[in-house]
Amino acid sequence: MNTLHPSDDAGPPRDKYSGIVASTLAFRIADRAAVHDIEIFAAECGRDAAGRPVYDTRPMLDEREHSPDCVEMATQAIAYAASRGLIRATSEATPHHVAIVRMPT
Repeated sequence: MNTLHPSDDAGPPRDKYSGIVASTLAFRIADRAAVHDIEIFAAECGRDAAGRPVYDTRPMLDEREHSPDCVEMATQAIAYAASRGLIRATSEATPHHVAIVRMPT
């Protein structure tokens, strides 16, 4: 009888670059998910000087409309997108208005 043992390689073949490929893919997926969340759940409220859509992120963070878990995930998506250089606040006076300045690949 053949059984799988934890030491058996039941998955795809791995090489010394598989971790790098997986990390790159994980960033690409996370980048796309964060931008998608903003495009879908924030409210488009105009255009910036470069003609890019500006999104108001306050609806994403409204605790009257969303569960605490949803608000936390939205907060993390916005923070992640900003840290990756995908979005930028359009002004210091309105930090909740963001423009997508780099589209994920």
